[in-house]
Amino acid sequence: MLKKAFTALALALSIASTCPGAKITYTYANEEYGIWGTGKSNETYDVAIRIVDPALVGKQITSIEANIYPSGGVSATSLWLSKELKVENNINVPDIVSVPATLSLDGNLKASLDSPYTITEDGVYAGYSFTVDELNEYTKTPLLLSSNFNENGLYLHTSRTVKKWRNYGVDYLNCSAVISITLEGDFPEVSIEPKSLETVYGKAGETGTASVELLNCGVETANEIGYTYKIGDVTKSATADLLLPIKTDLLNTVSALLTFEMPDKIGEYDLEVTIDKINGKANSSSNKNTSAKLYTVSDIPVHLPVMEEYTYTSCGYCTRGWFAIDKMNKLHGDDFIAVAYHRKDPMAIIPESSLPRRLNEWPNATLDRGKVIDPYWGYAKEPFGIEKAWEDARKVFAPATVGVTAQWDDSGHTKIKANSSVNFVIEKNNVDYRLSYVLCLNGLHSTDPMWDQHNYYPQKDEASKVAGTELEILSSWPELINDFHYNEVAVATNDLSGEKGIIPENTIINDPIEHSYIFTITNDIKSLVDMSENLYVVAMLIDGKTGKIVNAAKSELLYGSGIDSIHAQGDPDIIEESYTDLLGRNVKYPVNGIFIKTVKYSDGSAKTEKVMIN
Repeated sequence: MLKKAFTALALALSIASTCPGAKITYTYANEEYGIWGTGKSNETYDVAIRIVDPALVGKQITSIEANIYPSGGVSATSLWLSKELKVENNINVPDIVSVPATLSLDGNLKASLDSPYTITEDGVYAGYSFTVDELNEYTKTPLLLSSNFNENGLYLHTSRTVKKWRNYGVDYLNCSAVISITLEGDFPEVSIEPKSLETVYGKAGETGTASVELLNCGVETANEIGYTYKIGDVTKSATADLLLPIKTDLLNTVSALLTFEMPDKIGEYDLEVTIDKINGKANSSSNKNTSAKLYTVSDIPVHLPVMEEYTYTSCGYCTRGWFAIDKMNKLHGDDFIAVAYHRKDPMAIIPESSLPRRLNEWPNATLDRGKVIDPYWGYAKEPFGIEKAWEDARKVFAPATVGVTAQWDDSGHTKIKANSSVNFVIEKNNVDYRLSYVLCLNGLHSTDPMWDQHNYYPQKDEASKVAGTELEILSSWPELINDFHYNEVAVATNDLSGEKGIIPENTIINDPIEHSYIFTITNDIKSLVDMSENLYVVAMLIDGKTGKIVNAAKSELLYGSGIDSIHAQGDPDIIEESYTDLLGRNVKYPVNGIFIKTVKYSDGSAKTEKVMIN
């Protein structure tokens, strides 16, 4: 099991502006990290990746870079290349080159080769070595490892524990070493290959969207793609501005959202897509085509993405995440769903090991558990870019609507009952959809110094970065904010990855699946619940095969029990009555159908029921 690592690390892709002699970085690592180690002193670690890619034959390795968890307490640090992994007298023996490397304060090792090495057909190993001199919090688990698995991503030998070279990523850890090499050679200017295209769904006669996975093997970063698509006998062309620019990466794909004009008739169609252009230039890839099924449907569920934020009180940049979520709530109201996970502070109730992502830097966020993004800047690093990212996430087709209501299940306020309804608009077989419930609290605050929120923006350097922007207000706040009000704080869940067995393996159109879950207010969250200004429950429909959230809903919980007898005894006034249909849409004047009716009373209680109106 990998432990969480918090070492700041940036593995930026370096690209030259021209194709001949272009420089690109090749790595199996992504931006999510963990740590591992044997916990022994006087242990020498030898770590390697294998580079065996026909597209790289003839390219030259000019430098090697690696990252480890500690920044001290180790010695004999080196970077090396080898045709084979060999051990003699329990010592690793590289057969190409080994270069001493100085460990930086952030755990980085980097070395340039005196003579570039040309990659041959049988590939090459790139690695690093070091010896643990003394044990401390960092040297017990000195390996910084990426959660991105590749079968050639982690080979390991140690002097005391793993005494023979082993493919440790495949055999044990399911991860990759944080090692990268700089390659020089002739690379195409623009070359993007589509690796997979999701099934496309859309309302007949309107538009549909789907995500395509793209691999950029060209030198130029893609900001726009042009594509041609054929549905049946009809061929059309379109362009897509990329919210997340696709940088050169010979290993890892990036998702892009494509839009299609849907046929007028409901049914199943074959879809063929060709990626023709990148930034207006002809795509030079030898594989430009992909295909998928396309379905037109009668109704499109309202898609409410879930923004999951990772934050904590000691994080001085996390105030921008708070600012962004507060603004999104004001702009989009109940359509915006946020869940905040805390670490190492009084609101860190859900263990880090249970969180959906393992991140090395906070604040960060995801939308529907897609790529990690900044909670304010979003993908494109533009002011309030999170809103554009959220709007694009809303365009992704949701196979079902999700509804949820929440109420106290007892007069003593020790249990909260969440009632959910999931209604599919498409039939799918052999699915693995799951339901997850999260209880969130708003308005948590305390004058206890343990609750003080750190804020870096009053500092001169940080203040200058946000001067003249809407974030400038953060520089007027104190560096240590006492009695800060925290919102969207997640404190309880049934299972963040989703509970299996609730959703059938074969879905049926317009056959609502109803389910209930009861949160017990345990001692570790009771004080927070009592402190909160209001509570809400989020119900998430999760695709167990991809781990992504496909749709969600939230329901505020009003104080007062939802038990009917309370209304009979106090006879409170009705202050609000509302209806939603089974697609989750608000209906002002419901007629002819089944609806969810919610009644709010003057005593703060609420009652929800399903009604049929003729």
